[in-house]
Formats: sequence, C-alpha cells, structure tokens
Amino acid sequence: IKIYLMSSSLPSITVLFYSKIKQLIGQRKMDLNSDSIEDLLQKLFSLFGRCLFDELMLDEGVIKPQWRIIINGRNINLLHGLSTKLKDGDLVAIVPAIAGG
Repeated sequence: IKIYLMSSSLPSITVLFYSKIKQLIGQRKMDLNSDSIEDLLQKLFSLFGRCLFDELMLDEGVIKPQWRIIINGRNINLLHGLSTKLKDGDLVAIVPAIAGG
C-alpha cells in the first residue's frame, strides 16, 4: 500500500511492522513519505490512532523499552533518536526488543 501524505518532495520510506503492531494495524508493510522518524511516527499515529500510540510510546513521547525502531539495520538510539533524518529509499522497521538471559 502506498500512502502519500503531504508533499511528494519528502523521501519515500518503506516501513515494516512486526509482532503486536502488525496485528494492530493489519499490515506488515507500508510506504510513506517522511523526512524524520518523528514525522513518520506522527503520520502513523494519524493513520492508526491512539491504539498505535499507546502500544509504541510512553505518554512523555518516548518509545517504550519493549520496542525498537531500526533504520537500514541501525537502531535509532545509536543515531539521533526520534530526530533521526530519513532519506529516499530508507527501510524502517518497528520491532520488539529482544531480551535474553
């Protein structure tokens, strides 16, 4: 599904969803236009509502510890967090955190 929100001059991003988020929104993959992780999340929340926000975020606007956002294989926490800029063709995955012991 391709969804264009705002200007097409924004980078084209593919977003992959896993686990509970995939179940919540009913799809595994979506293409959007966005220039940052923060902008991308706002668009996703606009499309899928409070249920997605409640699953992914704490009320203070921080990603819950049980989720990771990965851009082209790199955790956004190792980049610039929610301010991380996106470029055309980026692959963003929203995945559950893996814990072991």
